[in-house]
Amino acid sequence: MDAADLMARLDRWLAELGKVRFTCDGETAKRARGEIVLRAIMARVAVEARAIDDTTIRSGTAPALDQLDDSLDAIISTRDLFPLTSHENLHKHLDGARGNIALLSEIIARITTEIKEAIAVAPGADIPGLFYERHMATGKNKKGIVYTPAPIVQFIVKRTMEPVLSNLLRLASTGVKNGDGQVMMRAIAGIAGFSVLDPACGTGLFLVEALKLLRATRERAEEIIGAPLTVPLASQVHGIDEDPRAVEIARFNVTIAAMIAGNMRDAGHDDHPATIASNNIIVGNAITDLALQNSGTRFDAIVGNPPYVNYKKYLDRIDRKFLEQHYRVFDGQADLSYYFFELHARLLKAGGMSGQVSSRYFIQASHARRLREFLAGQEIDEIIDMNDCDVFGGIGIHPLLFFFTKCLAAPGHELAYRNLPAMKSWNDNGGSLDLAIQHAPEKRVLQASLDAGGWCMLTTRELGIQAKFDAHPSLGDLGDVLGGAETGHDEAFAKHVVMEGGEPAGILDGKKYPLEREFVHPWLKNGDIREYHHDARHWCIYVPPDIDEATFKAQYPMAHAFLSCFKPALEGRDNGKIQVPWYAWRRPRNVKNLDASAKIVMPYKAPRLRASIDTGKAYCSYDVTVFIPRAGAPSLAYLAGVLNSLPVSWYFATRGKRMGNIYEFYSGPVSNVRVPIPDATSERSIASLVEEATAIASRPGGASNDASDGRAIEPDLEAIQRRIDEIVFSLFELSREDIDFISDGWK
Repeated sequence: MDAADLMARLDRWLAELGKVRFTCDGETAKRARGEIVLRAIMARVAVEARAIDDTTIRSGTAPALDQLDDSLDAIISTRDLFPLTSHENLHKHLDGARGNIALLSEIIARITTEIKEAIAVAPGADIPGLFYERHMATGKNKKGIVYTPAPIVQFIVKRTMEPVLSNLLRLASTGVKNGDGQVMMRAIAGIAGFSVLDPACGTGLFLVEALKLLRATRERAEEIIGAPLTVPLASQVHGIDEDPRAVEIARFNVTIAAMIAGNMRDAGHDDHPATIASNNIIVGNAITDLALQNSGTRFDAIVGNPPYVNYKKYLDRIDRKFLEQHYRVFDGQADLSYYFFELHARLLKAGGMSGQVSSRYFIQASHARRLREFLAGQEIDEIIDMNDCDVFGGIGIHPLLFFFTKCLAAPGHELAYRNLPAMKSWNDNGGSLDLAIQHAPEKRVLQASLDAGGWCMLTTRELGIQAKFDAHPSLGDLGDVLGGAETGHDEAFAKHVVMEGGEPAGILDGKKYPLEREFVHPWLKNGDIREYHHDARHWCIYVPPDIDEATFKAQYPMAHAFLSCFKPALEGRDNGKIQVPWYAWRRPRNVKNLDASAKIVMPYKAPRLRASIDTGKAYCSYDVTVFIPRAGAPSLAYLAGVLNSLPVSWYFATRGKRMGNIYEFYSGPVSNVRVPIPDATSERSIASLVEEATAIASRPGGASNDASDGRAIEPDLEAIQRRIDEIVFSLFELSREDIDFISDGWK
C-alpha cells in the first residue's frame, strides 16, 4: 500500500462518519469526526503493538463511543500514556438518538477493521500522523509545514546517524577482540548515550525512524559485549514542536515504537517509554528557546524537516528583533528554515552531524548570503538536490537534503553533490530513494570554492572552464539590462485590450470601448518569446503618470472611460497606498526605455536563455528581461546569436538560479552573462546566420531549436544554431576537450 492508497482510506474513514449526526455547527462537527477517527487509529495501533488488549475495542453491547473512550483510557490511566490534553471534549455534541449511536458503533467497527488491515499492509506507516496532518492540522501548508515522505525520513536518519553508530560498533568489536576494556566501554557508552533531536518534530516521523536504527545498533552492541544495555531506548530521542496535538501524537508514536522494540508494556512508571516520551518530546519553539540553547545540552545528531516560509508567517510567536539579535543568518527575507541550520549547529556536540530537508532556494538566493557564509564554517558532507522531484505532492517546493558535521572543513575538503533526475514517484526508481541516489551521478565539489554570493556546485574542471568565460566582457558592459514594467493590474491595462481592424479597443463584459491609439502599444509577456522570434499578439494601455486626471479625462475620454471600469481595483493597489495616479502603471520605471527602436527581449523564466530581437517598440511585462545596446556594442543580431548559443546557456547554468527545470533570467544575472567581442568576420557570420534563423523561427507554427517548451524542433534551425555554437565556442577560446565536455554535459 503506497501513500496515495493510505490517504484514500483515511478520506473514506472520515467520509463514513459524515453520516453520523451532531448537534453543533458544521465546523465543530468536522473536528469531532476527525477526533473520533484519530482516536480509533491510535487505539488500533496500540493494540497491534500490544500496548493494550484487543478486548478494549471489540464491538459489544456498550455504545461504540464508550468503547473508544475505554480503549484510550486503558492507555491513559493504566499505563499513564498519552494524556490527550489538547483535544476538545467534542463527543458531547453527538446526537444521542439510538439509531445515530448504533450507526456510529457500526462505522467505528468497520473503521477499526480497516485500520487493522492498513497496519498489516503498511506496518511502518505513521497512520495517526498522516491522518492528523491531512484532516486536522488545518493551515499548516500556509505555515510552510509539509508531511515528509517516509523514504526521505529513512534516508536522512540513516545518512546522519549510521556513520557514527557503525564506527562505534567497530570500536566495540575491536576492543573485545583486543581485550581492551576501555575502548570497548567508551564505544558502548557512545552507543547507549547517543542522543537525537528533531527541533520541529511534528508527529515524530524522524524520531521513530531514529529509534529503529538505535534499536538495531543496540542489539548488535549487546551481541558484542554479551550483556543488555540498561539505558532506556526511548531516552535517546528528543523532539520539540509548537503544535500540542502533533506533540501528543509524536509521544504516542515514539512510545509505541519503543514498546515494540523493547517489550516494555510492564515497565515501571519512570522507565516506561510513555513517561520518557512525555519528558523528552515537548511543546515549544526551538528557535526562540534560549533556555534550551544555553543549557549545555547537546546532541549527537539533529534531523528534521523545518518550515520553509518567511518568519513573518510566525510574527505572533517570533519577533524580528529577536531573530536579528540572536541569529547570524538573519535577513528580512530569510525563510524560517534558515534559522534551523544555525540552531542545529548550536545544539550539536562537537563532531555531531545534522541532516535535514530544506528548500533549495537558499543555495542561490540573495537573501541567503549570511546563511551560506555560516554554513561555510561547518564541514558540509553531502547535498542531495531534489530540484526536479515532486516530493511533496504538487505543493511546489523544490527541496534538497543537506548534511553537515559540526567542525571546520579541512583544507581541500570536497563535499558530495548529487542532482536527482525528475521523479513523480519513488516507484520511478525501483521504489527506492536509496537506488535513485545511488544512480544519480556524484560531483565532488571543493567546499572552499563555494561562493557566498551563490552556490553552483561546480567541479574543479567546471570551474576551470567557467574562468575562461569570465575573462570576457559581460552583457551589462555592452548595454542596459532591464526588467519589464509592472502594471499592478494587468486585468485593466492589458487583458481586455485588443486590436480590431487596426483600431484599438477595450472589450469588457461584451461592451466595446474604443481607445485612443496614442496610449496603446504592443505588449510582450514571458510566454511570447522563444529563440529568434516573439509573438506580438497582445496589447496594452500605458498612460504617462505625469498627466493629471483632468487633462487625461478631457483629452483622452475613451481611455479614461475604459480604465474607470477598474478604478476601485486600481486605487486599491498596494493596500490603497499606490504612489502613482490610479490610471497609471504601478511601477513604470523602465517604460521610457522599453519602447527603444531596437532591443533584445528574453523571458525571465525558461529552461534556457532565449533571445529575440524586437524592432516593433513593444512594451514588456515584468516577466520579460530586456537588453538595450550602448553605442559601440556589437550588432543585435550577433548578440542574439551569442545569447541563444549552447556555450552561453552552459555558462548561465553554472551561475544561474534554477527551480525545477526552469532558470530565472532576471536582469541582474543576465547582465553578468559573458559575451566575447568578435572580429569583423565572426560578427558578420553570426549576424547572417541569425537572419536565417529568424526567418525560419518566424514561420507559422513556431519552429524551435529547443524541444524543452514542447515545440517541434526545426532541423534547419537546429543546424544553423550548431554553426553559431561553433563560432561562439571559438570566440571563447575553448579547447576541443572543453567543447566536448560542455556538449556532453548539456545533453
